[in-house]
Amino acid sequence: MSWREWAETSARAVDVLDPLRGDETATALRVSPESTLGSIARETGGLLVADGWFRLLGGGAPRLPSLAEWAGLTGAPIVEPVDRGLCVGFDCIGGFFVLLAQTERVHSFLPDTLDWQDTKLGYSQFVHWTMHG
Repeated sequence: MSWREWAETSARAVDVLDPLRGDETATALRVSPESTLGSIARETGGLLVADGWFRLLGGGAPRLPSLAEWAGLTGAPIVEPVDRGLCVGFDCIGGFFVLLAQTERVHSFLPDTLDWQDTKLGYSQFVHWTMHG
């Protein structure tokens, strides 16, 4: 199944934002448009999941920066980058989700402990989890 099918079948509200810079973002990331990350980067401005509880970055929208903007691939980064990590989303209580090249998994920054936790989920699994977990 694709992220679109996950969004359509989710019991959580999933708002798919129109992309402002989808092609630019996918090119800056150097990812396949067939991958979940490439598809979300190119085809969405981002995804607001569970009434905006989770905000997954995509190709940028008025309400969200793009994956490339957040990472500083198209200018100054929005936040200090994590070594070999790509911030793929954040939540409404201050948590950040970073895809680390070293592990090929998403790690979450927990604001209550100020520590990182390995979700043990690859990016596609993480997107599915936000919608169905």
